[in-house]
Amino acid sequence: MKSQVITQVVYTLQKQGECNVSYGSLQREIEARGEVNLHSVRQAIIATRNQKLPNPDEIGNAGSFFKNPVISKQQLISLQQAYPSIVWFTADNDSVKIAAGWLIDALGLKGYSMGNAQVHPKQALVLTNTGGATGKDIKQLAEYIQQKVFLATGIELEPEVIYLS
Repeated sequence: MKSQVITQVVYTLQKQGECNVSYGSLQREIEARGEVNLHSVRQAIIATRNQKLPNPDEIGNAGSFFKNPVISKQQLISLQQAYPSIVWFTADNDSVKIAAGWLIDALGLKGYSMGNAQVHPKQALVLTNTGGATGKDIKQLAEYIQQKVFLATGIELEPEVIYLS
């Protein structure tokens, strides 16, 4: 599928359903609204995204650039010695998911630039084109981040984006 481009998507949506509001910032936004239904969750997600992510009409970006890595609970315990405030979520009985944006921010890379490619100053998980950056520039910045995170933590960040040639 990586060699194909999706040109059309058809969604079948439910009018009733369970709302997953387990993310901290989303929980706070919903609590402020006071009501939990599909419409209020949608509105809360839009508001949360608008607060955290740059508008692609204003600043070129691909949204969240890296996947949140899954590591063992043993590896987490080891990392917590060096990074006591590391942000993680339970993945299953034996593993946890680490917030990739937190890792990037913890290494002082939020706002870091390489030419016109930049780690967004408000959301470290987003790489932006501040004007004139090429795909190669963005990839070079991404690889720099991956190297810094790996050297500091032993965690390999995997791009969520798919590079086209």
